[in-house]
Amino acid sequence: MKNQEKEKEITDKSEVEKIADDLLNTIEINDIKDNQKENEVVEYKGQRIPQKEFEALKAIEEQIGKPPKFVTENMKTTILDLGDTELTDLKPLTHLKHLKQLLLHKTKISDLSPLSTLKNLKQLNLNFSNISDLSPLTKMNCLDTVFLWGTNVDRNSEVVKRLQEKGRVVII
Repeated sequence: MKNQEKEKEITDKSEVEKIADDLLNTIEINDIKDNQKENEVVEYKGQRIPQKEFEALKAIEEQIGKPPKFVTENMKTTILDLGDTELTDLKPLTHLKHLKQLLLHKTKISDLSPLSTLKNLKQLNLNFSNISDLSPLTKMNCLDTVFLWGTNVDRNSEVVKRLQEKGRVVII
């Protein structure tokens, strides 16, 4: 009886090991697919850009009803002009990690929190937008200049003062 229990135990271990191996293989294959997708380059409006950026720009295009204006350097989107559009949601921008300049003037955006992931953003134009909370911008270390003409932002607000203390140019 004890031998049968030992055999069953070994068989159970073999099954567990097989399941673990299958799971590891599945995880590795999914990681490889994700990496391939991230590194895949596609063409959009005559520019070659990474797949993730393509998906972000297509999501923006669907939101504003026309292709966005953008500039690339080394196949990365670095300048994006979404000014004077019906833009309301900035979440697709989180995939545009190489953005240096972003124009959001005359848009309907109100939540800037998705921008806090854009670690390379240097210049942000929010003129004549519905922005009032600038706190997400305080986490952006590369940000040099913020344009805020025609917004509801008070030039004496604590957030504006914090941005200026960090050396940011805030133009209201």
